[in-house]
Amino acid sequence: MIPLKDIDHPTERVPVVTYGFVALNVLVFLAVAGDLDAAARSFGAVANHFTGLDADPVVGIGADGRRVVVEPVPRSGFWPGRVLSHMWFHGSLMHLLGNVWFLHVFGDNVEDRIGRLRFVGFYVACGVAALLAQVLAGPASGLPMVGASGAIAGVLGAYFRFFPRARVLTLVPLGFLLTTFVWPAFVFLGIWMGIQLLSAWAEVGSGAGGGVAWWAHIGGFVAGWVLVGWLAPAERSASAPRPAR
Repeated sequence: MIPLKDIDHPTERVPVVTYGFVALNVLVFLAVAGDLDAAARSFGAVANHFTGLDADPVVGIGADGRRVVVEPVPRSGFWPGRVLSHMWFHGSLMHLLGNVWFLHVFGDNVEDRIGRLRFVGFYVACGVAALLAQVLAGPASGLPMVGASGAIAGVLGAYFRFFPRARVLTLVPLGFLLTTFVWPAFVFLGIWMGIQLLSAWAEVGSGAGGGVAWWAHIGGFVAGWVLVGWLAPAERSASAPRPAR
């Protein structure tokens, strides 16, 4: 399911921070597009750098189709800076596009609700909380984690809290056909969260590590739902749709 737009909540102000975050993610991707793997290893967050554990061995598939051992990222340089740097890099074009689109659809309303400066701090805090969740889930991982997914999951958590009944126009593939549905936000985001939980559980059950940081998504969503309750101005109602201008 791909969200196209929310219907009930036009913003009162231009979401300059949301647009700025989208632009920054795109610019960083373009700057390192020539070697995404090297950028991930240089700027991605690595769990065992924070925990001090020996890295778990990871077996991957090489260019020739043979199984190879993936070398963990060595701890070097100012590695604590990866706490912040990891959330601005992406592993592929589809990874980038999916993230910035979700941020575009849902970020403007959250920014409008809590204010621009608060939104900056909120976004970064959710990204850090998402990283913490992923580190706790795989403390011995020596592979880099990159992407804005955790921070954006926090934005989804905030949207879920503020606008649960807002209608979301969604593109849904049905076999070879594409159709659109209008879902309440709590249904759409509930399905999204359910997918994250099932995927994380399946990965744990299989004993294999995948290429998606499911626990970062879960941790970011929960952090967003919790944190935004402390940031929201008390005087404005979040439940009633604002009239369209």
